Amino acid sequence: MNASVKLGTGETPFTASVDSFEIDTPTEPGKQTITIYIAVKNTGTVPVQLVWFSRLTDINGDTYGGIGISHGGNGARSGLIAPNTTEAARDYIVVPEAGFAQLSKGAILDVYFMVKKSDSEPVSLVPDYHPRWAIDSGVIA
Repeated sequence: MNASVKLGTGETPFTASVDSFEIDTPTEPGKQTITIYIAVKNTGTVPVQLVWFSRLTDINGDTYGGIGISHGGNGARSGLIAPNTTEAARDYIVVPEAGFAQLSKGAILDVYFMVKKSDSEPVSLVPDYHPRWAIDSGVIA
């Protein structure tokens, strides 16, 4: 889970890693919110801004979250990350209690990154990068 993945090209390469998971206090009966922090380090020469969506897959192959779903459909959003700077942003996924029980046995985390080109353009929902991490049993608990 702690592996850092190299992404990006040209002047905007960056590395991404799973920073941490938090389990929020349930706000709705039968539902659990899983907060995921992804850390991004800009290893390039110009600032970069990103949007990303997280998706968890449990040991049975059931998926939760994803593009247009995580973080209430908006995904996580970084600020403008300066060169040689790291920022962690919060994404979250709401899952049913039964799904949460399965995710606590181990999961796959897919993160779909979109590079934000400018403040005036909407973010594309076509991912620019898609890393995947294996999440050990007990990390989500």
